[in-house]
This record gives sequence, C-alpha cells and structure tokens, in this order.
Amino acid sequence: MHTAACAEKIEKTLSSSKGIRSASVNFSGQTANITYVENETDEKKIIKIIEKLGYKPAKLREKNEEQKQRKNLIKKSFVKLIIAAIIASAVLVVPLAFAYTSGIPDILRNLIILAVISIGIYLAYFDVIKSLLAGLHLPAAGLILFFLYTLILVLFEGLSPYINRLFLLQVLALITFVLAFSKWLNEKFKNDFCLYYESLLKLKPKTARVIRHNTEMEIDIAGVKVGDFLKVKSGEAFPVDGILIEGETKVNETVLAGADEISTKKPGDEIIGATINTDSTVIYKATQVGKETTLEQVIALTEDAKKHKGKFEKFSPKFENAFTVIIILSSIGSFILWYFIGGGSWFFGGLIGCISILLITNPSGFTFGTHLPLATGIQKAALKGIIFKGGHAVENLSKINRIVFDKTGILTLGIPEITNIITKDGFNEKRFLIMIGSLENASTHPFAEAITEYCKKNDITFKKPYDFKNIEGMGIMGIVDGQEVIAGNMKLMEKSGVQMQKDLLHKAEILSKNVRTPVYIARNRELVGVIGIADTIRPEAKNLIAELNKAGLKLTIVTGDNEQITQNIADELRIKDVIANAQQKEKIEAIQNYQTDNEIVAFVGKGIDDGPVLAQTDAGIALGTGTDTTLSASDITCISKSLNKINESYKYAKQIKKAMLQNMLITVFYNLLVIPLALGVFYPVVNIIIYPALAPVLSTGLTALLSYTSKKSVL
Repeated sequence: MHTAACAEKIEKTLSSSKGIRSASVNFSGQTANITYVENETDEKKIIKIIEKLGYKPAKLREKNEEQKQRKNLIKKSFVKLIIAAIIASAVLVVPLAFAYTSGIPDILRNLIILAVISIGIYLAYFDVIKSLLAGLHLPAAGLILFFLYTLILVLFEGLSPYINRLFLLQVLALITFVLAFSKWLNEKFKNDFCLYYESLLKLKPKTARVIRHNTEMEIDIAGVKVGDFLKVKSGEAFPVDGILIEGETKVNETVLAGADEISTKKPGDEIIGATINTDSTVIYKATQVGKETTLEQVIALTEDAKKHKGKFEKFSPKFENAFTVIIILSSIGSFILWYFIGGGSWFFGGLIGCISILLITNPSGFTFGTHLPLATGIQKAALKGIIFKGGHAVENLSKINRIVFDKTGILTLGIPEITNIITKDGFNEKRFLIMIGSLENASTHPFAEAITEYCKKNDITFKKPYDFKNIEGMGIMGIVDGQEVIAGNMKLMEKSGVQMQKDLLHKAEILSKNVRTPVYIARNRELVGVIGIADTIRPEAKNLIAELNKAGLKLTIVTGDNEQITQNIADELRIKDVIANAQQKEKIEAIQNYQTDNEIVAFVGKGIDDGPVLAQTDAGIALGTGTDTTLSASDITCISKSLNKINESYKYAKQIKKAMLQNMLITVFYNLLVIPLALGVFYPVVNIIIYPALAPVLSTGLTALLSYTSKKSVL
C-alpha cells in the first residue's frame, strides 16, 4: 500500500464482502485484521478479493521475519536509489560527449538516453506505477505523463521546436531520482515506526533456568510451564510472571513501568516477567507463561491498537480523497487554462502545468501526518508503561474535562491496616475475632485480608463458615458456629435490620473523623463490634491532583467508603466533588450524569472489579502492575502503581493529538500554497512558476517535515 487511500479502498471492499464481519486495514503497519464467518468465506477467497484490487497480500509472519523483510526492502530501495542517481548523473554529464561525436542524429541520441532513463524508472519506481491499476497515485501518474510528454517530443521534432529535448530528458532523470529517494525515505519511515514495537520484543528473555526433579536446567522460555520453579540470579531478567518462593531481593521494574521503579520483593510477592533481579539469587514459581504474561499482553495490546481507530484516523483518508479530487481538477484546469491562454498553441505548456501539480501536491500527507504521530506516540508510550488501546483512546483522553478516581488502591495505597478493635461491653475480644475472622477468611476483599491477617497474628483459629454471601458494595454475611454473622458498612446494617448500639455508633463516628473506615459486625442481627481500618493516601497523590487542577480538569472521588472519611481525604487532596457509599451501579449512574451534562469523563480504577464502570466512561484508565490488572478491561492501562502515570498518559494524549492537528494544518497549508504556484497563478505578477523538476523535491520535503514534527512533538 502506497497511500492511505489504498488502505481505505481495501477496508471498504472487504467490509462489504460476503462472510466478512469486520475489516480494519492499517496503512502505517501495512496490516489488515479481518473477522469472518468460516462457513461463508475463507482465507483463499479473502486473498482473491485483495488481489482483484491490485494488491499482493501476504500471511502474517513472525516478527523477526518481518524485521528482516523490512531491512531487505530498505536495502533494495537504496540500491534502486543509487542506480537512479547514477543514471541521473550520467544524463546530466554524458550528453556533453555527444557534442564532440559526429554521425549520431539528435533523435537517436535522445532515444538512447530515454531508454537508459526507462531502465531507471522501471527499477526505482515501477512497483509504484503498477499501483495505478489499483488506485490513483498522483506522483506515479505525473511521472508517466511526463515520460509520455518527453517521448512524444523526442519522436516528433517538429512539435514545439523551441523546447530543448535534452533538457527535458535531464529533468525526467532528475524526477526519477527524486521519486526513488522519496520511496526509500518512506521505507525508512515505516521501519522507524516499527522499531518502537521491536523494542518491546527485545525485552523478552530467551531462556529460563528451571528446577525440575531437583535438577537445575536451562531451557527455552517457550518450554516453561505454570507451576515450574525458576532460579534467577542477580542481574538477570525474570523469564515469566510468578510468585516469589525463596529469598528476598530488589527488582527493577523500569522495563515495563517506564521509570525507575525498584521494588523489594519477599516470599509471596508477585513477580512480573522481563523485570530485572538486581540483588540476590531467588527462586520463584511460574503463574503465567507464554501469551498470558504481562509483557506478552502489553505486546498484544500494542499490536491490537492498530485495529481501534479514532475519529481523526477515520476522517483523514476521506479528507485525502476529497483533496485528491481537487488536485486532479486543478491539474486538468491548469492544462485548459494554459492551452486557451496560448490560443491553442500551448498544448505542451499546459501539459507541463498539469504534470507539475501531480508531482508537487501531497494529499497523502493528510493520512501520513495523522497516522505517524499516533502510531509513534502509542509505541513510545508503551515503552514507558502506558498502553493506549488505539486511536480512539488517545483522542478521548485528550478531550476529557473530568477525571473520576476510585479511592481504595488508587488515591490510597490499598493496603488496609487494622487500627482499632471495638466490641460491645462484656463481649470477649477473642470470641469476637474468631467469629469475624472465620467469616472474613472466605472473602477476597482487601479489608477481609487485613482482618484475617490481624487474626492470624493473634493466633486465632478459624472455623468454617456456612451459607456465605457477598453483598456487592456493602459487605458479607454467613453462619459461623451456628450463629448468623454480618460484616460490612452502615448500608448493610440498615438493610439487614440490625439492632444498633449507640455507644458503638458514637465510637464508629470518631473513627471516621480520624480517617478510619469502620466495619460494622453484627451477630444474630445485633451490633456487637466495630473494626477501624486505615488506608494511607499515596505519597504522590497530592502532587498529581495539584497538576491536574492546574490543567483545569474537574476531579471527583467515588467510593463505597463512608462520606466522612472520603470527604476528609478529598479535603486533604483538594478535590471538590465526592460520591461516597457508592455501589458499582451508583458509580455508573454518577458518570452517566456527568456525561449528560456534556462532560467528557475519564475513570481511574484497578481494572479487575471496575470493568463495567471503565466501559461506561469516555476514557477508562486502569492502574496496576499487570498481574493484578485486567489489561483488556480499559482504554488506557498504566503498568505501574505510581499515580504519576495518570498525568503522563494525559500529557501523551494531548501531545499526540496536537501533533496530528499540526501535521494536518501543515499539509493543508502546503497543498493550498503549491497548487496555485504550479498553476502559474503568480507568474504574471512575480514570474514564479513551479517546474516539474522541482515539484517532487518539495513534495518529498513535506513528507520529511511531517516525519520530523511527528517524532519531535511526541515525547
């Protein structure tokens, strides 16, 4: 595919073909993702459809094969460029020798030179010329017209005798060289785009040191299985995701987090594959291997991002097509204008203007200029631990005016700590802990884990609970030792008709004022105790909120926690809006209300439990370390527990969108300027007109400029 119009044509044809449910063709990546019904069509039929359009499809290769193929294409295009340069130089210099050679007619000399140039055209640009069979390629059309124009004048010396044929041949050779250079440059740009992706692939360890049957062996990483025990020495990368079993070490998570993140890992802690062991030799157990590892998911999502186009991506090919029509009409108009100005004698002069417009204009810059910063930005962000799920995620995040934060585990550390155990007068504390610990031991909620851990430290032996129920957003209930036990927030107590104790309620209120979450515990529908749980605000939260406030974004905290605690945290962080005691349904409704007021909303959650909420927002952001985050649940995933990634992702989105708009404006300005120049509109006033030899130089210069601005505009 030589232009985005090619990609759009293939996509439209495939999408309307029988049996194909969806088709997304990516010009930057030169790939197509197709979903089809097997009993209605197959790969062979799909390949035939593409071939009928004039393109040669190839099955998806391994990434290392693709890399080799791209390098070969660059080498081939460079060799062709050298040949075109040699021919151009020869045509500029060698004809002087003919001046001292008698007996060779001018027409024969010119035909020999034209034949040599034809070889250069065939080698350097023929594959692009062939694309005219599939769709209009303006430079290729301009080159063919100029070749035919030169051929006619060489064959018929009586036509326009005032035109220097040798000069025309030199111009044709120069145009061929510039177009060959442009083609080589485009291959380089495509390869540069893919290098960011390949940087992710380089992070993958190739081997692993596995312990099986008490024997240590080094095997290919593909042979690692879930449950294998792996040994990793200092300075080595962890091959796959897992749980640390033996030893304590420091792990550098920069490769996925995109910033210096050194974590201390102890037995029981999670390990992300591709991170670096920086301290001592450890043994860990593999929990996720192959395509299930965090790194593989990041690579897959980065590749998958090509399928999810934003409005800007979808709009640019349409704009390019419309502008192509304008250019063709301008080209025809140029011919007619100069033909009639010359009273019918300027046929060849009009043709020169027509050719110049085809060679100088660059409508593909509209799509190239939007695809390149988007593709480059998404790839660069991935290397910094920020995964955008396509162009729509970038565009939506760049437009947000409100961010809604989940509290627990996002603005707070999410590591609950038991600070207070309060029981009803006369109620034995150990009996209380046996009762609540046994119930909470059946739950996976962070508060439940904190309570059970506290009980274990106090040598409490748990009993098996029966009829266990989890009431979403409120708490849990079940039967322990023959008695009904309920644990949760005030909503659950009220819903269950629990008999409240004024003294315990007063103490719970004091806990809330001191930023402690009260967990109410009832036995047989009577309140018998309250547990105070603290969750510390993240150290970087204040700085993040200050920056987002400075950027003019509206901020909200939404949580299932009580209003007093949430308001205290909001006051400390300087967040105005608070939605407390909210279940998932109420969180979704709150976001819908903001959207009804024409606000564009982003939600920051952990990804696992917040799937429906993330889906409702315009830009769902999941924050976590991959193993505790469902990467596919969000529009943007930050592979880090640092809140700073939220601001980084927002800045990336703004910069990418700015670069896309900037390139669009540059392309519009360029084309609107060069069309009248090539038409000769300014010729009567300032004697300036674009000649074909200069035209492709300017067009290639625009492509280079768009590439430069794309790379420089995105961090």
